Amino acid sequence: MNRFLLILCTFVAYTGMSAQSIKNNKPGNEIEQINAAQNISDYDALFAKFSKSTTLERWQAHYYSGVAQYLKTESQLKKSSGQSLLESNALALKYAGSILATQPNNADVKVLVGLARLQRIHLNNSPDVQKDKDLIIKIITESEALSPNNPRLTLLKAGMTAKFSDLKFNNLNSAQLYAKAVNDFEAETSPNWGKQLIYLTK
Repeated sequence: MNRFLLILCTFVAYTGMSAQSIKNNKPGNEIEQINAAQNISDYDALFAKFSKSTTLERWQAHYYSGVAQYLKTESQLKKSSGQSLLESNALALKYAGSILATQPNNADVKVLVGLARLQRIHLNNSPDVQKDKDLIIKIITESEALSPNNPRLTLLKAGMTAKFSDLKFNNLNSAQLYAKAVNDFEAETSPNWGKQLIYLTK
């Protein structure tokens, strides 16, 4: 009898673990996990999960891996500096850049590359600031044609005008663009990542 109960308990535990695993791997759950991340450990865990994912399409796995590293770096910009930030920024660029060719009309992929390059400038790690600046402006122009009210694009514009005083987009300064980003996030039909960046800039 005891042996039967042990087998039954083991089966119930295994079934529960399997159900939890299926739930965690539910397609579309990636954004919820990204938005729930609160610290470096959370972002590292997400990066490990996305970069090794076999359930996501390759470009999605690389995109979310890049997002995790970008947000990890951004969350630490005002708290610390050093090699770790350079490494996580480089990973964000690597993963986002690796899918540009296969996603030429994906505004979010383009914008992530732009955000990561702007982040590299903030880290004083750009090998050529003018080249990065010009490329980001090109990314903004291309992304506007694809998704003009994309809130992450608006944040990229805001970050660029805050960093470079000679820039303005649609005659809006950085404060106005950050305000527009808030509205763009509210109007976005599908929940997505990036809203946390507004609070990180304050």
